[in-house]
Amino acid sequence: MFNKKNIMNETNDFDIVIGENSIFDGKISSEGSIRIDGKLEGDIEARGNIVIGGSALINGNIITNDIKISGLVNGNILAKGLLKIYETGNLNGDLECSSFIIEEGGTFEGRCNIKGNKSSLDDNNAFENYDNLDLNTKTDNDESLISEKENKADKKNKKKSHYNK
Repeated sequence: MFNKKNIMNETNDFDIVIGENSIFDGKISSEGSIRIDGKLEGDIEARGNIVIGGSALINGNIITNDIKISGLVNGNILAKGLLKIYETGNLNGDLECSSFIIEEGGTFEGRCNIKGNKSSLDDNNAFENYDNLDLNTKTDNDESLISEKENKADKKNKKKSHYNK
């Protein structure tokens, strides 16, 4: 696992590095690891790990092993392993991963599906599942989860009151 100091300063362990003053428009596919500190418009597929630095802005969907986010990501993420959002990180989109950590101050808006362990998202299955994700899903649903729970509770109470008569 990376520690916070290494995430912010190390670039030697990455096959692809997009620097802070760089803008990339297009799809990235890599068998290795990627670090992004600049702006990226497009999807990313990496069988290695991805680090999104504090100055990064990503507009696209991501498939990877582990991902650490300190910048802004607008898009859905499918991670076979860990997805971690640091205190300066923001994720606006749905996620599917084996483990999810968000530090105080980090933000996440979307739906979350935790698979439990890496074996449930094997190499081929993770990339196949990506094709089945609804990438056009809006995160601001008309009916919130709270409303859904309230509706279920109301139905349950109506059943109880029916039997109590």
